Amino acid sequence: MVPMLASKWFSRKLGAALGSRTPDTRQARYTGGYRRLVEWSLDNRILVFAVVAALIAGSYYLARDIGTEFLPTTDEGSFSISVSMPEGLPLESTDEIVSKIEDILERHESVAMYSVSIGQGDTLTFMRLSDSASAEILVAVTPEVMEDKSTQLVMEDVERQVNEIKGDAEVAFNLQSTLSMLAGGMEGSVEVSVSGPDIREVARLNDILVEKLKGVQGIKRVSSTLTERKPELHLVVDRQKAIAHGLTPAQVASAVSRAIRGQTVTRLEKDGTTFDVVVRYHKDSVKTIEDIGSLLLAGHSGTVPLKEIAQIVPGEGPISVYRIDQRLSASIRAQYSNRDLGSVTGEVSDLISSVDIPQGYAVEIGGMSQIMDESFEALKLAFVLAVILVYMVMAASFESLATPFVVLLTMPLGAIGVVAALYFSRHAFGITAFMGVIVLAGVIVNNGIVMVDFINQQRDAGVPLREAICDGATKRLRPVLMTSLTTILGLVPMALGWGEGAELAAPMALSLMGGLAAGTLLTLVLVPVVYSVFAGYKPEKAAGKATKGNS
Repeated sequence: MVPMLASKWFSRKLGAALGSRTPDTRQARYTGGYRRLVEWSLDNRILVFAVVAALIAGSYYLARDIGTEFLPTTDEGSFSISVSMPEGLPLESTDEIVSKIEDILERHESVAMYSVSIGQGDTLTFMRLSDSASAEILVAVTPEVMEDKSTQLVMEDVERQVNEIKGDAEVAFNLQSTLSMLAGGMEGSVEVSVSGPDIREVARLNDILVEKLKGVQGIKRVSSTLTERKPELHLVVDRQKAIAHGLTPAQVASAVSRAIRGQTVTRLEKDGTTFDVVVRYHKDSVKTIEDIGSLLLAGHSGTVPLKEIAQIVPGEGPISVYRIDQRLSASIRAQYSNRDLGSVTGEVSDLISSVDIPQGYAVEIGGMSQIMDESFEALKLAFVLAVILVYMVMAASFESLATPFVVLLTMPLGAIGVVAALYFSRHAFGITAFMGVIVLAGVIVNNGIVMVDFINQQRDAGVPLREAICDGATKRLRPVLMTSLTTILGLVPMALGWGEGAELAAPMALSLMGGLAAGTLLTLVLVPVVYSVFAGYKPEKAAGKATKGNS
């Protein structure tokens, strides 16, 4: 298709050009300047390599300040407010603080709507146990805020006002991220699990880690399944007395549970709806320790009060007990802000290393950190495979095992641009940016392939090595610049972050643009120099001195 269209489109222009014979002075000017640059580079190869090495070292220095993340934070126009009250407080206390937060949301002009959920019972909500001392508020912002992608600013403003009235409540704010939830983690949090055979030792390690995590910069809330405790009554059964009345500890526990929590005895169907019929003591009759101690249990010789065979002791207990691989464990979640996931995870990892962990116990980082590490490992393998496939294609095309390495050396040049683009745009390096790097591995070599192939053609035609390198690089300058520039300009809308979900695509586009721009400019100089090294070329200065000495 392209040759056919070119024959029709350019045939008349070709005739006019042959008739006029007017040289293109602008093209001759910049190609002549580039040829002089290539000739100078061939005579100063050590200096060229030194400059490139300095650029790579500088990019490595900048890369240390680039954070890592699983996915870029997306502005979905909503955020959540998690409210936790001290355990043991009544539901009314939670409702009171939530009402104050609702007043703030009602007055805020950027809030479109919100929903409140208080006291979910013993249900698993957002990967944590919710109870009457907690509440979840989901807030949606106005369309104008969504269009400006400024939900973060609205959330920070609401957070500032809530901090003034929250009292003893723990309040955490998080942008809603559907992708993070689908991936199995919570945005803006690091999770640490502690497991072992003895719950007391697990609790000790848990308490140490919780205190240390509170000192990490950027972490604003730390919660744990073992640290979060609630008041409860401990029933200590005297086995001898219980057996004397024909009761076992299990039977005692079952009887107390039926009295307090009730037991479903039947089901009632009405108008297509099924209702459970639960029988239990009236709540006012089992309200105090004395009431519970007066419960009558059916023994083999008649009824016996609970207080005669058991002690009822006030105490505290964990909200929930988790197991990992059948090992008792605690789950710690640290929520952070204004930091990237990678830097927080690294600091938490160093913190864990400083803790003396007994043999048989394990402390592991999970959640979004684990998902990010696993994703990066998979993408590293994909990148290596991409490089191998590119090498195989070039080796078959050039019919040489060494020549492809001339082109492959352009990949580190692209890394310079990737680092610069992410550093100055203040984007973290996530899986979308990593995907851009993998795509870049297949794109950046195109310029080198075009240049090396033309140089080989010149040498096959009998052109001397130096002339073939300079002529091949100069004549391929325009195609190289055109292909790179069109690709870079085509990525501009994606890099600017226009449209829904653009935050995910922007790091990928920036990685491609930066890598391709830096790679192209440096390829124009480095590929001819590296090719001359592989071809055994000696600079003219050295050759001139040798000739003078022989004469």
